[in-house]
Amino acid sequence: MIQPVILAGGTGTRLWPLSRKLLPKQLLQLTSDLSLLQTTMHRVFTLADILPPLVVAEEPYADLACGQLRERWPTRPFALLLEPLDRGTVAAIAAAAFYCRQRLGLEAKADDTVLLVLPTDHLIQDEVAWRQAIAEARPLAERHLLVTLGIRPSCPETGYGYIRRGDGHRVAAFVEKPCREKAENFLQDPAYLWNSGMFLFTVGSFLGELQHYSPATYRAMERAVRQGAGADGFFRLDEESMAHSPSDSIDCCILEKSRRVAVVEGDFGWSDIGSWKALWQVSAKDGNNNVVQGEALLEDVRDSFIRTERARVVGLGLRHLAVIETADAVLVADLDRVQEVKKLVERLSAAGDATCRHHRTTPTPWGAISLIEETASYKIEKFALEPGQKCTVPGATGCQGRILVLQGEAVLGGEPEQRLGPGDSLEVGPETALHFSNPGDTTLLWLDNRLFAAWHGKAG
Repeated sequence: MIQPVILAGGTGTRLWPLSRKLLPKQLLQLTSDLSLLQTTMHRVFTLADILPPLVVAEEPYADLACGQLRERWPTRPFALLLEPLDRGTVAAIAAAAFYCRQRLGLEAKADDTVLLVLPTDHLIQDEVAWRQAIAEARPLAERHLLVTLGIRPSCPETGYGYIRRGDGHRVAAFVEKPCREKAENFLQDPAYLWNSGMFLFTVGSFLGELQHYSPATYRAMERAVRQGAGADGFFRLDEESMAHSPSDSIDCCILEKSRRVAVVEGDFGWSDIGSWKALWQVSAKDGNNNVVQGEALLEDVRDSFIRTERARVVGLGLRHLAVIETADAVLVADLDRVQEVKKLVERLSAAGDATCRHHRTTPTPWGAISLIEETASYKIEKFALEPGQKCTVPGATGCQGRILVLQGEAVLGGEPEQRLGPGDSLEVGPETALHFSNPGDTTLLWLDNRLFAAWHGKAG
């Protein structure tokens, strides 16, 4: 049997300002009307002979991830492994491997199970060829090799890692992201492939190599699963145990050192959706080679990516730029340098900039919350509760305010139960939690205005 492992971690900082900590790229609709996570799960469900998929996700957006999957596949079984800490891909895969051992019960049976490790940030245009590559790789994995899927380079890409092939399926070396000159040389050499980040290996093979090359990760993640807990498809890894795991990628930790690594070349229209240039390359373009999403008026603009959510973008005389507008941030960058956006986001994060963490509108499993305005004295938010949904808005220490219903009918739980319609309002005291439900067939909208204690003190 094959155990699919979907790696849904990471923040996708090179796709800022669209991708944020609490709404990372894997939960965004970038290439279709499905999120990248949904697209990956759809691809997995086309495979035969699989166990229920394991999705490894960071804890802050686990509810959103689960909501997206349940919305699309309400009856298909899967499990969410929740990471309280980010420790890189090798720890995430180790969590899945140890969880597989624990779930299947018999270690010998579990160790023969083939893990199919899939990141969520990939575009695959030919799924038939993708399945054929997996079928070719599986026997190698069952022979206790660690197999990676390699891609024939189509351009001198400097943002990908490379694999140098040896004899047969064997890997001679892994090569870090090269400079432009080296990438051009690799393009001409058939021994070099892009490292796709998709892997097949048995549970026993992977854990054996992990124990040999990183015993600290092995011990920490074994304990994190053994002391973890969960129910209803959620399994939370033990945070204290996981804190002892080094943070590393599977490439650096194992694959670049092991002598048991193999590669299978795949030709299935692969692209790593890791930057605005990568997304521009795979998106439909107009007659001037521009990708335009949203309201834009362009004159003499070529080879550019223009995306706007609210404001109208007017461009004149632009070449090879990414112009990305959201409600609270704008990115303007040379398409050839968008890999460097990650460094700028790190600077913003170090300065405590909120645009690294969340959008003004944050989706939730039940609807959405939009920040309208916030100062030292007050905060105004708009809530959207979808039909048939319920939510609880917790009280805030030292705050009081008022809610105002804009649309729909709000049912507030409590004794007695209250119903509020458009134009109705209710005063909210400090520490007061409100339990909303929406019995109607339209989205319930309300404003929540909170005044902070410091402001009251000054006013008094």
